[in-house]
Amino acid sequence: MSLKDSLRIMVVDDMATSRGLITQALDEIGIKNYLTENDGSKALARMAGSPVHLVLSDSISCSVSGVTSSPLGTRETNSSASAGISRR
Repeated sequence: MSLKDSLRIMVVDDMATSRGLITQALDEIGIKNYLTENDGSKALARMAGSPVHLVLSDSISCSVSGVTSSPLGTRETNSSASAGISRR
């Protein structure tokens, strides 16, 4: 089984257009094993029951943002800046 077939990805974005663009890009590169959610809280609950290898999320969301749901969001360091995440 190839990496593309075994890799599990979760796409989380409250904007349907953004989710669509990301999943379209994943399809184009041959990755088909992905899940989508429009709400960070729902995504966390879903991943608790079925973990994924990679989460692609926006950094600002209505409920749970990509920053606060990640380990980077729980640290009081500049780690998020090195990951390309801007803090507001």
